[in-house]
Amino acid sequence: MGKLLPNNVRTFESLKSPAFRNYYFGMMGQWISANMQMVTQSFLVYYLTDSAAILGTTALATALPQLILLLFGGALADRVQKKRLLQLSQLGECCSALIILIALFTGYLSKSHAGSWWILIMTSTFSGIFNGLAMPARQAMITDLVNRDQLMNAVSLNSMGQNLTTLVGPAIAGFLIAGAGYQAVYGTMVGLYLIAITLTNFLPATKIIASRGRNTLVDIKEGLQYIKGNRALLFVIVFNLICFVVAMPRTQLMPIFAVDILHVGASGQGILQSVSAIGALVASLFYASLPPRKRGSIMVYAGLNLGIALVVFAFSRSYLLSIGMMILIGMGQAGHIVMGNILIQSISDKEYVGRVMSLLLMCGAASNLGTFFVGIMTQFIGAQIAVGSLGVFLVLVVSICLIFLPWIRKID
Repeated sequence: MGKLLPNNVRTFESLKSPAFRNYYFGMMGQWISANMQMVTQSFLVYYLTDSAAILGTTALATALPQLILLLFGGALADRVQKKRLLQLSQLGECCSALIILIALFTGYLSKSHAGSWWILIMTSTFSGIFNGLAMPARQAMITDLVNRDQLMNAVSLNSMGQNLTTLVGPAIAGFLIAGAGYQAVYGTMVGLYLIAITLTNFLPATKIIASRGRNTLVDIKEGLQYIKGNRALLFVIVFNLICFVVAMPRTQLMPIFAVDILHVGASGQGILQSVSAIGALVASLFYASLPPRKRGSIMVYAGLNLGIALVVFAFSRSYLLSIGMMILIGMGQAGHIVMGNILIQSISDKEYVGRVMSLLLMCGAASNLGTFFVGIMTQFIGAQIAVGSLGVFLVLVVSICLIFLPWIRKID
């Protein structure tokens, strides 16, 4: 297999590390559950309310606490045991899924109880809080588990694992909703989170670099000043912010495309979200085999691919064409996310990795904030024009970067 890959780089090289292998497979339960929730919660909210605005509000409930707490989570990742933060997040998500499961079993969370969707807003807020505190540690931990020359491979494989569960999770959720109901989905999620909590406990203790005695706000300020003084890091974060804000709203709005535009229902929505993982999976496997060169160019051109595919998807009324575009969207998302992650962990000094990573992760949280406004826009101009206009904007941004900022192609 190695002979088929560039420079004989082995695609699964970093999995030889026992520590990274434990992390990788320990996260599978959490990744699968998170991706099941992605399709289930949005479809359940739309089923209960028939409102794009409430779909956007649900995303906002997750985004705001994440945006507020990610900087603190980044500082915590540099000063406490990262695996404990991971377990905190997994426990919080498990409890949120359990609350929804109980509400469904008792019949309270249903169309017959108007306004019962507040439970989904509440649990979305919980998810935002716990993920805001733990997400920087989840990403920054990789640098503690592999050698620096294996970082690109490890981050790509990490993305591959997430994309593989993105392929499996939404499809399972979609068919479970159609065949067994929402209770089966949330019951499965509770079990998977319990497995994740158990496996994460076997991860090794990580080295703590930042001083515990200092004020957390001082750590955050130093991290922001460090990023401000590094042109390459600042560009990577801003570029990923734009890609996230433009591309991610379509995920929360997917029920509108699946039900009202393509007429394929819950199972069709699950397939649409799963096939995007096929493109992301292929792209991640390819990136895992590449040498650490021209990563800035790869990131920017991935954004261009993402924007074009998003425009075509937005205005498509063909289910097959939409499936094809979702594959390309997955490839584009994998490109900007993986390369952004790798560049930050490669360029950053080790004592700042957690705090810099928190800024990158804030980009993802900000995408939920964007989803709120896109949901409001959809109420007035429709989902196709709202999402399509965002794709056009991304294409214009990438074109400007390629013409006026040629130095970004030299970022390695």
